[in-house]
Amino acid sequence: MQKKIIRASVILLALVVLAGCQPGYQGILLPPGIFNPSNPGNSVTYTVTIDYNDNGTENRILTDQKTLVKPADPVWDDDHEFAYWTINGVKVEDSQWGSALSGNVTLTAAWISIYDILVEIPGYSDHFSAPNNNYQFGQKTNKELSIDGKDLIKIRKWQDITTPYNLTLKNIIFESGISIHAENTENITITVEGCEIHPCLYEDLKHDKPQRTSNAGDGLCLAIDTTTDQNADHSTRGKVNIVVRDNHLIGDNNPEAPRKNGADIDSAVMKSRGNGVSLGNQAGGVPCLSEAEITGNIFEDLRGNALQLYRINDDMKVTVSNNQFISWGINKDTLSGAETDYAIRGELYNDGISADVIILRDNSYATSMTVEGIQKDLSECKVAINYWNGSTSAPYDQSMAE
Repeated sequence: MQKKIIRASVILLALVVLAGCQPGYQGILLPPGIFNPSNPGNSVTYTVTIDYNDNGTENRILTDQKTLVKPADPVWDDDHEFAYWTINGVKVEDSQWGSALSGNVTLTAAWISIYDILVEIPGYSDHFSAPNNNYQFGQKTNKELSIDGKDLIKIRKWQDITTPYNLTLKNIIFESGISIHAENTENITITVEGCEIHPCLYEDLKHDKPQRTSNAGDGLCLAIDTTTDQNADHSTRGKVNIVVRDNHLIGDNNPEAPRKNGADIDSAVMKSRGNGVSLGNQAGGVPCLSEAEITGNIFEDLRGNALQLYRINDDMKVTVSNNQFISWGINKDTLSGAETDYAIRGELYNDGISADVIILRDNSYATSMTVEGIQKDLSECKVAINYWNGSTSAPYDQSMAE
């Protein structure tokens, strides 16, 4: 009996070792028995069905297949963009193409659904009030809202959202930037996580919403405002917590853009701020921010500061950690040396405020970048935090920032 137990244990151990030696599949969830790593000696063939999943194109049937061959990317229409192929709902990774088949399989296309604005996403129209085009870009939440796009939702137009409630936006692609305004009487949390966010550009806005272009800021990716209007009763406002986590903020890399206010175009002065994230509290208002966590984000190709912290005071705590600051300040004034943009630019509300309201930890910064043959030294452009009241003294020593 003991010999049988030992023999069984040896066989089990061998199977575990053999499974661990299979290339290209470690850490990847696959439907069992679908296909294995390439085996040139395998003479058995199978059928591969290609399901285009576009409500119209007939499935393509491939017979006598030995290996899994990647089909050409399909095209549907302007409201859908091909994402990737799946088997039984599991994404096929690049390393798995060319693997030997061990059974018949169906490849199904996964699509990114494209909408102009968030309210058009099926199932969420009742989360927004009726549009008010004279105030915002037609979107104000009327209840708590949480949308997880699972990387398969893209929004075309600049989003200007007002919310009195908790708001969570995850894994959504924003082609033209997003601005969020808190108008809460209770404490709320605004979360933007896992999103790919491209900038709001004047060219995208001037036809649809010319009256909003001066507030949006040419080149801005994400803005979150927690301010009570100076004429409002801010004693009724709740506090706002902000989480900006694991996003990719991608600027338009425009070295011809001015850093300051641009020219008077169609009677709308377009500010070329170009920030990746602007954690803003509008001038003249009363900030209601409690705590902000800016972590795990990638900032790339931005015209201005990668991260702008505006009107921060002793009642707030802002943690900036584990972010990658790749490239920023790509505009004609910065590249010529006339202006300086920082990866992190903060402005404190009061003189003498405690410097530890802004905590910097484990961020990485590029030391230089080259744009159209111009090399810019970024080693001294990591962090600048000044006093809002006009003082130029800074509680952060640049050489000791991180």
